[in-house]
Amino acid sequence: MRRILGIICVVLVLFTGCSRDETEIPPMEEVTHQEIEFKEVQLDFYIQEEMALAPYEPMNGVYLGAYVERNAVLDNDIKKFEEQIGQKQAFRVFQYNSDDPISSSDVLECIANKQVPYIKYLFDDTKGINDVYHLIGDLSSVYRTPMFIELYPVTSSMTNPKTYNNQYQEAYQLIKRYLSESTIVWSIDHTRVEDVSIYYPGDEYVDWVGLNMFLPRLRNGEIAQDNYSSIIDMWYKTFQSTKPMMLTSLGVSYFSSEDYIYTTSEAKDKLEYFYSELPEKYPRIKGILYVDANMQEMGGKEDYRISVETAITSHVNMLMENDIFLHELQTHSDDVADQYIYYSIPALTYGDKYYIESIYAQEIFDPHLLVNVPVFRDLEGTVYYPTDEITKYINAFYIP
Repeated sequence: MRRILGIICVVLVLFTGCSRDETEIPPMEEVTHQEIEFKEVQLDFYIQEEMALAPYEPMNGVYLGAYVERNAVLDNDIKKFEEQIGQKQAFRVFQYNSDDPISSSDVLECIANKQVPYIKYLFDDTKGINDVYHLIGDLSSVYRTPMFIELYPVTSSMTNPKTYNNQYQEAYQLIKRYLSESTIVWSIDHTRVEDVSIYYPGDEYVDWVGLNMFLPRLRNGEIAQDNYSSIIDMWYKTFQSTKPMMLTSLGVSYFSSEDYIYTTSEAKDKLEYFYSELPEKYPRIKGILYVDANMQEMGGKEDYRISVETAITSHVNMLMENDIFLHELQTHSDDVADQYIYYSIPALTYGDKYYIESIYAQEIFDPHLLVNVPVFRDLEGTVYYPTDEITKYINAFYIP
């Protein structure tokens, strides 16, 4: 809590009829002193900025997509997933393996279903760059269609960022040369977000940025305590000014074979965060791809399927009814668009008024526009900008 001696000025102006005598006494200024207690808070501030759009980046909205290729209950069929969820998906997710490549019929099914193939291509330093030619050969043999390729997602097993970056950059250039319709996504596991700076290959080698996030019920025999909202916040603020983003793998477990306990209610709460709160708070997250798989069938312990548990399925259907979600790929002719950039800003509040200290305001707002904003000064001379006044001059809004 901070105590500030506020100075409140009241200007009294006297009018006589429709004119004023030249000898009239100037307006009187009455000054009173009052001790005010301000509370310290955090504001979510959104500032509109013009920025370049990436390939197939929608101006507004969030693409839906899913991976169902290992869901035996659905016969690995994306259409059956859509029927269960009751919502069409813009992306059909594949995991590419040169021993089990994507077939031309897979791509043709995507085209027929008005879906975009989204291909996860894992890093393998034992095969080197030559394996990329297999990917290019398999994909170039099918019809030309927009496709997203998640190139070499950064996982927990990676330990050599120099080797990774060199191979990633070479693979990116090859894919772009031979697959002109491809959009390249660079992604990282949420457990490795702190390593972004050493694994990120550079803006010139990335079209979109992704985050792979699996939330198990248990980890090492204990309830998993992932602070996923803070992780997303850090990742988002790193890239929001340069790249569109998507959750390239999302999995929320509601059952673990380790203790055989169902936690449907907790899973629904987490799904509500990802499909309701997250799209509103982070406007440049433009896609969410769900992994509808039971990891027990692949040697794991967690069940991430949202298509087989009725209570979860109906809840997800309700969440995806939001008009913010996009069910087909968007194309546009605009190279730039207004996007909102998100900042968390320390502020002071008194009653329903909010004030931002100049040291923070000067950092994120255009100083040329701030000169028009009336300021408040405390007795120590520190300058504060009232948020209601800021939004009169700057295209922005805030959420307490």
